This record gives sequence, structure tokens and C-alpha cells, in this order.
Amino acid sequence: MSQSRLKRSERRLLIVDHTKFEARSLEVVCPLDHLDDPVTDAPPPALGDALSAAGVAVHVARAPAPR
Repeated sequence: MSQSRLKRSERRLLIVDHTKFEARSLEVVCPLDHLDDPVTDAPPPALGDALSAAGVAVHVARAPAPR
């Protein structure tokens, strides 16, 4: 994702599974407070506090119950 695309976007969604929250990366795409709606499958353990402090609400997607 390029930073120029983020600047032009009305909303910035981050859709990621919980295992990626603790992974290290050499690239920072944007600061946490630039995200609008991160969506994940489980709450991020350590990063949850930082997201809350940045005013970013994390949305946890739940699988539908089996029928």
C-alpha cells in the first residue's frame, strides 16, 4: 500500500488476522491514528492499548455459528 493512496482515501481499513500484530516489519505504512477501522479475528493483545490511546476502535470479526 502506498502512502499516496492512503492520503487520497476517505477511509483507511486494515484487515489482518491476529498473528500479524506481533510481527516486526521494516516498513511503516502509516501511524496508528491514521487508521479508521482495523478489523481482525481476535483482539490484539499488546497493541490494543496503543490503538485505544490513538482513538482507533478495533473491530473483531466473529465467524457465524454453525447451523
